[in-house]
Amino acid sequence: MITTIEEYRQATAALRQSVQELGENLEDNIVQMTEFLRYRAAKHQFFPAHPVDDLRFFLDAQYNNQLSAQLEHQMARPLLLSQATVDGDTAFVVQKNREPFIFCTFHFGSYQMVGALLRHYGIDFSVLTLRQGVTSEMLHHAAAADPLDVLHADSPSVLLEMHSTLQAGKSIMVFIDGNPEVINEADSAAYARVNLLGHTLLAKKGVTSLAHVTGVPIVPIISYRTGPEQTRVVFGTPIRPDRAVPRATYVQQTLQACYGQLEEYLATRPEQWLYWRMIHNYLDESSRYLGTKGQPAPEFPTHYTFNQERYELFAAKKHTYLYDRYTQDAFTISANLRAYLNHLINAPEKVTTVVARINANLLQDLLDKQILQGICREDAS
Repeated sequence: MITTIEEYRQATAALRQSVQELGENLEDNIVQMTEFLRYRAAKHQFFPAHPVDDLRFFLDAQYNNQLSAQLEHQMARPLLLSQATVDGDTAFVVQKNREPFIFCTFHFGSYQMVGALLRHYGIDFSVLTLRQGVTSEMLHHAAAADPLDVLHADSPSVLLEMHSTLQAGKSIMVFIDGNPEVINEADSAAYARVNLLGHTLLAKKGVTSLAHVTGVPIVPIISYRTGPEQTRVVFGTPIRPDRAVPRATYVQQTLQACYGQLEEYLATRPEQWLYWRMIHNYLDESSRYLGTKGQPAPEFPTHYTFNQERYELFAAKKHTYLYDRYTQDAFTISANLRAYLNHLINAPEKVTTVVARINANLLQDLLDKQILQGICREDAS
């Protein structure tokens, strides 16, 4: 357990050193290199004008993620709380007849601080976690002595359990950016579409629908770092359900309000959001790279070109990587193949020429993976 500011500073210094070493040895680990390319792709797509270079952004994000998930998990609650400044509407703390709330936050900044503050304020609440098997001790080491009530989002009866919790007068804390997997097109109708930095994201409706059914207000919360040992927690004004407003309207407006609050801080502190590495999973099909998984190849192409819509060539110090925007995977390629793919960008070659130039097995692999794309040109003769 980290109990003093000196221990905390030593731990953060060691973490910074570890992250720096990660940057220096990035190409020695294809898993980490792929992770870097995912963050890089998200940065270019969502905030291309951000002044920090790609590697620095990735390392800053890694530091922030590990600080939240590892170090803050080990901090004694008084030490963690000593770093907090609270803003916004905290009238719920002093209400006489305390009603339940649904506290909605994100994996952004010092997200461990939110639960710590609610407990400090004496709020009785349960935590909605992503999956079964997550215990209160996994959320924070101090929970062993002061256990949290945990609800599991993947439980078939979770909405009923949440309803019962609220009806008993107990609040719930939810991380509403908690979609861990790719959202299939067939399932996308069950999600609301919200705007974030000009892109359409899919957001689960369950929590906001439950608020409308039960009449329990939602309190949006953002907790973000303003300095090395400083965190600001902003409590939004409770969004109270109005039964005169249709449920679908309330769900849409409330989710947009929560994500709008997140967007305000992402604009200047994007490295503090945990979910850039999987943001592609949240995007509506129309907003994804290669939303239709590529156009159908012509039956009888005349030329082959490099599929820039789906793939990106990235030249690092030691290797060149081919990054698949659709699957978010990366793999190394030879210098010769890199040169040839670059050549095909501006000068597509006839199919007969490519067949004669490239090994048959390699060519088939390039076509199967849609790295090479068949096109038809009028000047094929």
